[in-house]
Amino acid sequence: MELVILCMFDVGNAIMGTGLTYAFTASYIGNSRGEKEAFSLKMLGDKLSKSTPFLIYFIMLVLLLLDLSLPDFVYNLAGVFGSANTFLSMLMIGMMFEISFKEGIWSKLSEIIVSRYVINATIVACIFYVQPFSQEVDIVLATALLAPSIGVGPSFVGKMGGNTGLASVISSLTIVISAVVFLVFFMSYKMC
Repeated sequence: MELVILCMFDVGNAIMGTGLTYAFTASYIGNSRGEKEAFSLKMLGDKLSKSTPFLIYFIMLVLLLLDLSLPDFVYNLAGVFGSANTFLSMLMIGMMFEISFKEGIWSKLSEIIVSRYVINATIVACIFYVQPFSQEVDIVLATALLAPSIGVGPSFVGKMGGNTGLASVISSLTIVISAVVFLVFFMSYKMC
């Protein structure tokens, strides 16, 4: 049951993280050329149609709803490419990783990271103490919320002309911070 819950959360998060959030944000702050597009369904469709991960998720969702499956060799081939995903994500983040000692960068970095974990910890507390889900659902949702930031984020920041170095540092730091947060969370959960 827990795996199904986590997969459902991951699919929703992947759809948001691989295109939808970028489309909304790009309409608000613009792209790397400084062009802003007013939000519309056409603009949303244009952005999402250029996001390969989003398109793959959408195609797989349609196949699932139609109760269709692809031949085994497609899944085997996808598995080969999927195995390289972690390495390629870390390579991309490493290539963008740039620690800058400019004035104000450390305060911006800490502001983003602290607000991310404070907001997520507040949501986790609400999940445990307010909503009516089972204990297993609570743990899965807490794990998903305390996880590191999405690895593809820095590339979308670059598409919008943002600070990819800062985005990569944040992405890298959330990996380490989330590992510590998971350790503390699960140790304190076992004690309760």
